[in-house]
Amino acid sequence: MKEISADFLRQEVARLGELVVETAIYHESGMKLFSAGDAITLAHAKALHASGIANLLLLEYDEDARNVRKTLGVDRVPPRDIVAGDVLMDDVDCQQVEAQTVSGNVRFGGPVAKGGRYELSSHSGNVSVALGGSTGFEVEATSFSGSIKSDFSFNNSPGDSGNSRWRKSIRGVYGDGSAILEITTFSGNVIISKR
Repeated sequence: MKEISADFLRQEVARLGELVVETAIYHESGMKLFSAGDAITLAHAKALHASGIANLLLLEYDEDARNVRKTLGVDRVPPRDIVAGDVLMDDVDCQQVEAQTVSGNVRFGGPVAKGGRYELSSHSGNVSVALGGSTGFEVEATSFSGSIKSDFSFNNSPGDSGNSRWRKSIRGVYGDGSAILEITTFSGNVIISKR
């Protein structure tokens, strides 16, 4: 696979008006964004830029598209673990995430970045966060009719002993508090775990 920048693609589309893809273009997660023969318009290029995608992967002519996920080292999520409306993000490494769903679960896994902002919400599903890395964060997590469990010990959180426990809300700071994590669910549970 050949890596190309989303900015390069946007500049080429702006220069030429549109591009017709000769081989498939993939996101780093292994998701196919464009198939061979698709036309990439300026609207597509602007949407890529607005979404914050920096790099794309171009399938080489001699590569088998069935092996893309294996080549990228991306694990496939079994369909039986997904319910309509679920938002699944694993090994995400970016500075800003906003994910919401009405009738599904939200799962986020990855490090948080200094100065990053992560907003995750579900109306009637659970929100699970598995955090890695050493960056600290400020958290505000609320569940109106569910529970909240955290593996982290937060400063400014009254009575917090660092043990795992269930509660209705958590507000506090872990480490240097340089990232912001906002989690909300109306009728689901919130789980904040260490990766």
